[in-house]
Amino acid sequence: MWKSFSSRNTSGFEKVVCWSECYLLVIQVVDCDNLLTDPDVLWKLIKENKTIVAPMLESRAAYSNFWCGMTSQGYYKRTPAYMPMRRQERKGCFAVPMVHSTFLVDLRKQAASQLAFYPATPGLQLGLR
Repeated sequence: MWKSFSSRNTSGFEKVVCWSECYLLVIQVVDCDNLLTDPDVLWKLIKENKTIVAPMLESRAAYSNFWCGMTSQGYYKRTPAYMPMRRQERKGCFAVPMVHSTFLVDLRKQAASQLAFYPATPGLQLGLR
């Protein structure tokens, strides 16, 4: 059993203090060239209750951080669903075959235990301290 409480610190980031045992519950990945402007994005992603979820990143072009389609060889495939999602004409949380650059992985979900790097990198060891 563990207890946690959170409070806002002066920089606006959330800090969590745990008593007794604490476990890593989520991992948020943000590429260094991605800027998140919504201070509540982490909590919004967690609230979606998905194994992997990503905010849609804005750009001046048709580019974003998700694909709506993928070829059998694993390459990008434009689909009719992409541009309405990209232009936010369709709003919501959608199942897509690939997200990249900025996303959250909920390690509490059973499906998260099946995630792996592909192709596998021999000798790669990941550890959390």
